[in-house]
Amino acid sequence: MTKLLRHGEFLLVGIRPYLLIILIGILLYSGTVFFGLSYLDDNILILDNYGFISKLSNIMEAFKQDVFHVLHEYDASYRPLLTVSFIIDAQLDKLFSLGYHFTNLILHLIQSCLVFLFFLKLKYSRSLALSFALIFTAHPALTSAVAWIPGRNDSLLGIFALTSFIYFMDFMEHARWKDYAGHMLFFILALFTKEAALGLLVAAVFYGYFVFRRMPVARGLKALTCGWVFALALWLIPRGYALSHNPVTLSIITALRDIAISTPALLLYAGKAVFPFGLSIIPTIEDSAVMPGIAAVLIAGVSLHFSKKKRFGFILFGIVWFLSFLLPTFIRPVTGVSAIFLESRLYLSVLGIFIILGEIDVIKNMTLKNTRALFLMLIIVGTLFYMSLNYSGHFRNAVSFWEYAAERSPHSPLAQANLGWVYDTELRSDEAEDRFKRALALNPFQRYAHNSLGCIYERKGLPEKAEAEYLMEIKVTPYYDKARINLANLYFRQGKRARAVELLEEALLINPENEYVRKLLADYE
Repeated sequence: MTKLLRHGEFLLVGIRPYLLIILIGILLYSGTVFFGLSYLDDNILILDNYGFISKLSNIMEAFKQDVFHVLHEYDASYRPLLTVSFIIDAQLDKLFSLGYHFTNLILHLIQSCLVFLFFLKLKYSRSLALSFALIFTAHPALTSAVAWIPGRNDSLLGIFALTSFIYFMDFMEHARWKDYAGHMLFFILALFTKEAALGLLVAAVFYGYFVFRRMPVARGLKALTCGWVFALALWLIPRGYALSHNPVTLSIITALRDIAISTPALLLYAGKAVFPFGLSIIPTIEDSAVMPGIAAVLIAGVSLHFSKKKRFGFILFGIVWFLSFLLPTFIRPVTGVSAIFLESRLYLSVLGIFIILGEIDVIKNMTLKNTRALFLMLIIVGTLFYMSLNYSGHFRNAVSFWEYAAERSPHSPLAQANLGWVYDTELRSDEAEDRFKRALALNPFQRYAHNSLGCIYERKGLPEKAEAEYLMEIKVTPYYDKARINLANLYFRQGKRARAVELLEEALLINPENEYVRKLLADYE
């Protein structure tokens, strides 16, 4: 037994790899269960929309609405299963964040176990599959998918997409209809989680032709095609209805433009996948180093060149997997909004990097039954564990979250503006004002920054400056009802009742369910 333990063979038997993965994940991320909200989307998805997610009867309604449940001129996100997950959490934990963070942890553990199974299905050794799964579990660049509540959108997508693909591989090999049904079911679930699930179709085709080296016979190929078309229709119809009110329009030309502009981010992501240093909560191209990505590509390229057992089909499949799930995230519905490249988007695409690295001889031949290899893997996983543990601390609460975001991304107007908002809630008005001014210097059209400045100026007894900021916010963000409400209150105090009523009526058109506005209207009239 001692010999087996020493050579790592004990860890590779039966369900022990899964137990080890779960243990590492729990040790690393159990502390995140006690974290608070970051106030990056979670305040909208949970706090502002608690009236919606608190009702279990709204599960079906989630499929009929934008993820934010209100009219937005800047977003077109159809994520019903993300909303459903919040509805379930709300039944168990109401407005406390503990239950939401616990769900994130459980999702990460499930996905990490699926990664092990995925590489086994790709016919990698159990040693390499376990190594990749442990690296995935402890990888610092994936921390935001666990420690940041809305990051679960990527872990949910990962679970559904990876399960769907595992069923697809089984169907390709055994032609069993139960595998076909599993593939289609989880593909549909992935679509209703995030649009990037479309990458599954590209990955499936490339797997069939370049890894499995043959697509199924006519009957199976026809069944797959029909199933994919049905799944897309089942998703597109309710999605079209849910977003029909949204003025955001996308075209192939603008999508290709966004992808082309954001191409340098591929090096950013590749670098963080291989050398996870210099991580940032709100990464931007301006504040991120691409040299680690260039180094990763060069090292991998040279290593593959000298690898005699490399399989070109697997290398191509890894590249396609990486790109298929990452490139769609580069598309931005609205121009003028600074691009950010969230690290959680690596959650599924990073597996493509692992596949490529798995074709390097020295990595492919690694076995944990070898003491030296086992020791090296312990060092790698231990280092990643330590880095992730430190990094996750920045997600503890809104202050630490946005201070670190602003520090790491000084060119991000979003990071500067949101840090200003956090300071404003703590009545640190001068610091807040400085941050809002920094955000507007970077982007004069930064949403909500003008409104926040208006509130500060109003508290300081500067009504003219407050009015100018509110008016600018209305111009920048015409669908933001709070700017109209603030300006209406300012006008009412100045005796401009008619103009105040007009603004409140406009605010009510934007959000008809706002009872506070109705009460103000009654008071004003």
